[in-house]
Amino acid sequence: MIVLPDDSPYSIYYIQALLNSKYVEWYSALIGEVFRGGYIARGTKVLKRLPIRKIDFSNKKDKSLHNEIAAKQKHLIKIQSQLDKAVKNPRVRITADRAFKKELKAMEHLLVKLYNLGDDDKKIPLIKEMYAAD
Repeated sequence: MIVLPDDSPYSIYYIQALLNSKYVEWYSALIGEVFRGGYIARGTKVLKRLPIRKIDFSNKKDKSLHNEIAAKQKHLIKIQSQLDKAVKNPRVRITADRAFKKELKAMEHLLVKLYNLGDDDKKIPLIKEMYAAD
């Protein structure tokens, strides 16, 4: 569980978005252990070295990007909740699934911008693809 100090300017949703990103997953696989099935150990060794991008809150662009990422993550959680509730309702599930995929794509673009990756983003592999069982 991650807890931010009360006086932290960071949104927990921002931190959650980074922790759920392919960048942290990939970095964790590089410095941690990867187990069968692609599960990655995220012990203290990994957690202390995660590439959490620091935000300069006095910089309007940085602060705005932080807030956009946090809002997008919060919205993704809301849609995921709708998906979970719509297990037996295909009409709602299909609509929510499409919305989730669209918002996830938008989040990916925000994270590429955050880490200033440009086309280099394509070089970072998805761990689930690297360690997928045949």
